[in-house]
Amino acid sequence: MAKKALLIGINKYPGTNKLSYCVNDCKALAKILERNDDKDKSRNFEVMQIPDCPNSRIAFNSIKELFEDKNVDTALFYFSGHGYIDANNNGGIVFPDNIDPDSIYYGIRMDDIMQVVAKSPIKNKIIILDCCKSGSIAVGQDNVAYLPEGCTILTSSRADQNSVESSEKSHGIFTDLLLQALSGEAADDLGNITVGGIYAYIDRSLGLWGQRPIFKTNISYFESIRNVTPRLELARMKEGLELFPEADYKYPLTPENNCSTYVNREEARTKNPKCINFQMLQDLQKIGFVEPSMEELPEGKRFMYYAAILSKSCRLTKIGQYYWKLYKNGRI
Repeated sequence: MAKKALLIGINKYPGTNKLSYCVNDCKALAKILERNDDKDKSRNFEVMQIPDCPNSRIAFNSIKELFEDKNVDTALFYFSGHGYIDANNNGGIVFPDNIDPDSIYYGIRMDDIMQVVAKSPIKNKIIILDCCKSGSIAVGQDNVAYLPEGCTILTSSRADQNSVESSEKSHGIFTDLLLQALSGEAADDLGNITVGGIYAYIDRSLGLWGQRPIFKTNISYFESIRNVTPRLELARMKEGLELFPEADYKYPLTPENNCSTYVNREEARTKNPKCINFQMLQDLQKIGFVEPSMEELPEGKRFMYYAAILSKSCRLTKIGQYYWKLYKNGRI
C-alpha cells in the first residue's frame, strides 16, 4: 500500500515570532514514519520534509501535489508552526512571508486546505496540525464540522486555544505525545497504530486545564498508519485462543500443567503438552487476555500458579473474549 507524507515545521519566523522546536518536530516525525517497527523494519511512508518552509506558495503547491497523487493509498500532511484565526473565525497556518511588521498573522486558510482534500482521489487522507487555533480546520457554518469521505484530522488544540512548546522535551507538547504514540504506546494488541488510537493516547495524556486535542473523521474503518512488533506474536496468540472452545469456557488446570512440579523442568517445558499449554496461557495472561477463575481461589492465592496447583481453572478476560471472537470470525 503506497503511503506519502508531507511534513512542514517552521522555526524561522520574522522578528519576535520565532519558534524553537518545530523543525525538531518535523525531523523526529519523519524518522518514525519512514519505517515500521515490526520484525523486518519494513518501509512505511515515503516522506518529504520542508523544514523552515520560506513561503506559503511552496507549501500550498506541495499540499496540492500530495493530495492529488492518484497512485497513493494514504496521504498524510503534518504542520508544526504558527496558526491563526481571524475576526471572521477563519483559521489558517502561517509561513514566514505571512507576518507583517505589526506581527499580524495571515497565511494558508484552513478552508483552502480542505478544498484540496475534498477533491483528492486518495482514499485515506490524514491531516495533523500542531499549531495555535488548529481546531478551526474543517469547521463550516453553525460551527458544524465538514469532512470529505476518507478524511481524518487530528489537531493539537481547539479553535480558541494556543499550542505550547516544551523546552524539556524539545518538541511541541502535542507532537511529543504523537511521537510516543507512534513509537508503540498507542498500538493495539496486534501491533497496529491508527489515528484513532493516537488520539485516544494523547487525549488521556493531556489534562483538562490546558490545550485539548481535537479529532475529526469521516471514514468507514481505521487503517493502520504504523505497525510495531506486538507484545505477543499473532501465531502464538491464535494458538493460545484455540485452547478455549467457547468464549466463556473455563480451562481446567492441574498440578501437571505447572513445570515446577517436574524433576526435569526444562524437558517438561519443551515436551509435555500440559506444560506447553500452560505456558501459552501465561503468555495470554501477560497481555491481559487470560486470568485465573478468581472465585475459585482463596484470598492471596489468586494467581495462575495456584490455579494449577489447586486444580482450579482459568478463563478469558473481556478483552480476551473480544479477540477470541475476532479470531473465530476470521477477523485476525
